[in-house]
Amino acid sequence: MFPNPLDYADVPTIRTNTPDDVPFTKEEIPIFIKNLHKGKAPGPDGTDNIIIEQISKQKISYSVHGNFKKCLHLGTFPDPIKLDNNVLYKKEGKPDDEASSYRPTSLLKTIGKVLEKLLTQRLKYHPERLNKIGDKQYGFRDERSTELAIHHLIQKSMKAKRKILMSWYSQQTLRAHSITFNTPQLSTVWTIVTTTKTYKLFSEIYF
Repeated sequence: MFPNPLDYADVPTIRTNTPDDVPFTKEEIPIFIKNLHKGKAPGPDGTDNIIIEQISKQKISYSVHGNFKKCLHLGTFPDPIKLDNNVLYKKEGKPDDEASSYRPTSLLKTIGKVLEKLLTQRLKYHPERLNKIGDKQYGFRDERSTELAIHHLIQKSMKAKRKILMSWYSQQTLRAHSITFNTPQLSTVWTIVTTTKTYKLFSEIYF
């Protein structure tokens, strides 16, 4: 039921970690395990997420912790825990003889998922610390989501639309009243623009 012990025989002995690569702690591993979805199907080893959670509460968790620390220390992700089960789910109402009627799903080993999350946490630390991640990067970041990306896109679109509309309307107003855009007449132009019904409509929609 449990994965085979990790084999480090073929792993290079070169040390890839730096002082910033803090070893995994006994405290953080149970947190990642606890946050795993309990209803997910297990991978090739048949080990359910609930079983891994129970293991993390027992003395055997020291072995798991030691293996994870070794992976980080050697800079390796063991092949045995990369294995998965590929399952095809048929879409409802679709014909049986078409490839597009099936949705492939990869079922990974739970122990591998935990190691992935731990490594991701360490990897994200470096670019975040050095401020090397662009502000427009929303994927794979804490407190960022596709919803937030859409929200920011809408905000920028509305801001750009306001500028275009106001620029166009100002030009039309100036042309209609044959006013040259010089300093003494700025207040007159603004009065003409802001008293029109169209400007008030724009204000209600975009401001």
